[in-house]
Amino acid sequence: MSQRSEIGALLNNYFGISGIKYRVGMKVINQNPFALEVERINQCMFVNQGQTIALVDQLSIAPTQHFSVPGELFEELTHKWIVTFSGTGINNLVFIYKEYV
Repeated sequence: MSQRSEIGALLNNYFGISGIKYRVGMKVINQNPFALEVERINQCMFVNQGQTIALVDQLSIAPTQHFSVPGELFEELTHKWIVTFSGTGINNLVFIYKEYV
């Protein structure tokens, strides 16, 4: 049995939109440096699971810390981030994103 969300029901009733479909993806970045290009994603999060400091466009994310970019309904982000790591140890930055399908 399929359930429609409350917002999905409202969109269908008032605007004839049958539903908003999206998928969640994940990439693990451990190369130094790395160019991360995204197109038409709605929101994303960077989670540093490594032992080194991750720099995302000069924003410093310490080990065990995270940074997120929220997205509003129907917003789409296209961007190219430059990811680098500083320090010694294991590089492991997890990029989690939501995109419409």
